[in-house]
Amino acid sequence: MYIKTYTITEAELEPGYNHLNHAAILTLLERGRLDFLIDVGFPNEELHTRDLFLVIAHIDIHYKREIFSGENTVTVDAVLCEGKQMTIKQRVMNAKGKECVQATYDFRALSGTTKRSIVIPDELSCAMTQGCLSK
Repeated sequence: MYIKTYTITEAELEPGYNHLNHAAILTLLERGRLDFLIDVGFPNEELHTRDLFLVIAHIDIHYKREIFSGENTVTVDAVLCEGKQMTIKQRVMNAKGKECVQATYDFRALSGTTKRSIVIPDELSCAMTQGCLSK
């Protein structure tokens, strides 16, 4: 499991609700995935150099409790790569360790040049699945 802690500031909270807006939670999850890619050696720049784009095809998200300011943890719990599809499971935990969000993302690998689906390279699949287990 990959774990990264982020500090949410008061300024990031939704006025009146005083919690993180659902759209901002998607951005927080994305920050976690992008940092995960960097840590396993495949930052977006490297993927693009290889003419590879990971495009979100589907998101399934369950908002379980509010996210407030302070430290919150984003995880990448599982990565499954099969052919042209990649599934990533993530969670957000609050400072008390309570689960706030569960999310499952389905990605397709595309060639930046042709804009057509391509098989996920073994090197990327290996790095992501092993990175998920070893962090």
